[in-house]
Amino acid sequence: MALGIDFLSTPVISTIAILAVIGILIYTFLHIGAATQGYLICMGLIVGGAFGNIADRIFMGIIMDYGGMLEGHVVDFIYFSLQIGDWTVFPYIFNVADIAISCSIIFLLIFNKRFFISENSMEQPDEELPEEPIQETDNSSSI
Repeated sequence: MALGIDFLSTPVISTIAILAVIGILIYTFLHIGAATQGYLICMGLIVGGAFGNIADRIFMGIIMDYGGMLEGHVVDFIYFSLQIGDWTVFPYIFNVADIAISCSIIFLLIFNKRFFISENSMEQPDEELPEEPIQETDNSSSI
């Protein structure tokens, strides 16, 4: 879970993450023709971050010898804590993959009108050209 939040078992989280990435990839590939560059960059960062976390979940349990496949824990190495007096307001631990995912989602929310092109706006109405008057030509030859 993002930012060190943990309320489901690791195999369940790993399975959900794998299914979510597959769904995101399918959706992105189906709409790649209408996608903007910003949208594709954000989706790439989300999928890349998810793959990094999934790789940790798949292999870290085996490498560190504390569990099997899908039982590994994501390696979070950045600790950020904001304290006001004795009260810790923002005690989160995360990694670069979490940063990529979180920033991409924030950018998608902020710039949604630029990143998501509606199908109606893609169809631009054809401008009607003014009709030119048809000039009749006299094809009769004079003798």
